[in-house]
Amino acid sequence: GSDKNQSSKSRRACIVVRQKGKVEELENVVRSLENINWDAEFTVHVGIAHTRWATHGEPNAVNSHPQRSDEQNQFVCVHNGIITNYKDIKQYLTNKGYRFESETDTEVVVKLVKYLYDKHKTENISFQKLIEMACSQLEGAFALLFKSTHFPGELCATRRGSPMVIGVKCADQLAANHIPVMFSK
Repeated sequence: GSDKNQSSKSRRACIVVRQKGKVEELENVVRSLENINWDAEFTVHVGIAHTRWATHGEPNAVNSHPQRSDEQNQFVCVHNGIITNYKDIKQYLTNKGYRFESETDTEVVVKLVKYLYDKHKTENISFQKLIEMACSQLEGAFALLFKSTHFPGELCATRRGSPMVIGVKCADQLAANHIPVMFSK
């Protein structure tokens, strides 16, 4: 999120919180964070979250989502589906000097996006085009959602063969006819 009283750097900051277990456990970790000003008013606020059964790697905090491109969280991604050629892409990126924290195909995707950004950033590439370039190299069925410090105020979502549900919360409580909607306290 951002507001006019924040520095440019903090406006672009992306905080990643991962937790194994129930959503309530993640919520408790988020509420305990000391570096978040819960009273700040933001002109833009985006949160991405995902619950996922591990398809690659053991279910633990390191393998949970969002996955990040680097320690600065320049790109983060949540993902549903399976990238069938992730091992080939991972090997390519490893040969380029990238190091991996998790065992997930998701981390491979987000590091691929970072690699492509670094390669094409002088071309003033859009977030959408960047994600299209990355997805053109992926095989499998997937739904992906990205956030980046390089594109503040933007999310980029894409899917191929997997469903995606996007929720937008407003002042009024919403209801969906086929998906239960729950709000935190």
